Amino acid sequence: MTTKPPSLKSETPNLDNILAQLSSDEKRRHAIELLVGKTEIPAHHLDSIIDWYEKKTAYVEAAKIAEISNRPKQAQKLYHQAFTLAEEKGVAEYGYISSNKINNLVYLAKKAGLPAETETYARMLLKTSIDLDTAITIARENNLTAELSELQQKKKQDQIAQLTELVKENNWPKAAQLANELDNPTKAIDYYERAGCFWQAAKLAEEKGFTEEAIMNYSRIKEYEHAATLAQNAGMVQRAKMFYLKLICMYEEEKRYGSAAKIADKIGDSSAAIELYERNNELDAALQIAEREKDQPQIDRLLSKALELYAKDEPKTAANILKRHGREAEAVQMYQTALDRYETKGISSCSCCIPALENAVAIAQKLGMTEKATALQQLYNLLNKNYS
Repeated sequence: MTTKPPSLKSETPNLDNILAQLSSDEKRRHAIELLVGKTEIPAHHLDSIIDWYEKKTAYVEAAKIAEISNRPKQAQKLYHQAFTLAEEKGVAEYGYISSNKINNLVYLAKKAGLPAETETYARMLLKTSIDLDTAITIARENNLTAELSELQQKKKQDQIAQLTELVKENNWPKAAQLANELDNPTKAIDYYERAGCFWQAAKLAEEKGFTEEAIMNYSRIKEYEHAATLAQNAGMVQRAKMFYLKLICMYEEEKRYGSAAKIADKIGDSSAAIELYERNNELDAALQIAEREKDQPQIDRLLSKALELYAKDEPKTAANILKRHGREAEAVQMYQTALDRYETKGISSCSCCIPALENAVAIAQKLGMTEKATALQQLYNLLNKNYS
């Protein structure tokens, strides 16, 4: 018969008890290191581990523990010791200080709060930099203002020379990017246009406030809505309308009648909008425009057509239309049809149909059927939980 192991008690952890169960000082030290910053460590344990690293002249490791343990003064002092040691070792080992050692000295001098030493070694580090971008980063990170200005000027001169070569080679895409980096948007737009990159040219022109160039380039790539919006915002009303009309024609060619209808409605062409919505079988949208325009012949025609279409496949939409036209009794009857449809769909075997119950809940609430709405909502919650 096997003996059941004793159950472990869930007690508040006691660090001293935990450490006492570890089999060596090395394991105890490692455990403390892992816990630093994660839980409160008694001061005597921190002192012990920091002292251990100090004796090994591992000042950086000691400093990091002090830093994480919110002992900023002790950390700074330890970084100072690390800096001094690194400085001495750098010269002693090599007769000079390598770039890696200099980089480390810059880091340690900053951590130790030694601004003069930071600046000195940062300048030394600049001389070891193999590329201009690295040198600029070093100068920026270490607040070497004069050196940064000089390096940036040199980089700009190099870029200007590079741009001249790119133009000679007719390498317009790269020339455009470089001109933009040099903050010369006029040239960048010109080069993008030469490259046939009209979208990039338009975006840059829009970003820089060159409205005319932006409109021209958007229209080149048939981005008529962008062009129209910019023209409208700039007060070019007729020009904006021209682009909207082009957009409608393009959408019609692509058989995107619903999108075309929205644009037609936007520019106030209600007749075209109604016709386009009809072509897209969006009869409720067409009817709502006729209602807004108080066009009774269109209302009568579209109402009959819409109810015939929606009563079969979209009874909820049909009910909304009936309600809008004051035909309350018919609307209630249609809502009940819609409720039955959504209820049937929601409890079908297909999990993707469950959301239909939410529509059923909404209709039940609209009809004042509170108990049914509550029951359907609970059913939805249960089914949704099981399938998710």
